[in-house]
Amino acid sequence: SDVCSSDLDYENRIMYIITDVFENSMTLSKFINGYQERDEIISTFKLLKIIKGLLKAIVYLHKIGIAHADIKPENILINDKLELQIIDFGISCAKNCIVLGTLLYQSPELIRVIGSKQKKSVNVLKKGDIFSLGMVFYLLANLSFPFPLDGDYILNKKSKYTENLPIVRLSGPALLF
Repeated sequence: SDVCSSDLDYENRIMYIITDVFENSMTLSKFINGYQERDEIISTFKLLKIIKGLLKAIVYLHKIGIAHADIKPENILINDKLELQIIDFGISCAKNCIVLGTLLYQSPELIRVIGSKQKKSVNVLKKGDIFSLGMVFYLLANLSFPFPLDGDYILNKKSKYTENLPIVRLSGPALLF
């Protein structure tokens, strides 16, 4: 759950993040899927250990000035000791950034500007990370989302930037894994 080294090159808008090799791990989505397939719940002990690890990782990233901007189970690795590592910093932000990311985990205020050229500050995106973490925590605790996934969803909640996009029918299984 610790980033080993990071360096921000503001002049060239480049972020370098170096992490340890994380052996014997899987994505958190695969971990959750295993529990869903076995029709088991994640024990309170395991759940709290995972939540604590994720909180420590996000606090560290935010402390060094980075918003991940795409927190979701597919971007979290977990090993058999329940240690965690956040991955895929491709759209991370350290200053003012265009909002990208996975719609299913985005906060409502960020969904409204997704796809626009409007930049948001790193502090706004950090708050979005917290919302995304809440979605991940809910998914871990309940092995489902807090709202139905089948049918019209998200993209029919249009902003002026997405008004020309078609309403998309999303299926729950495709969104999850």
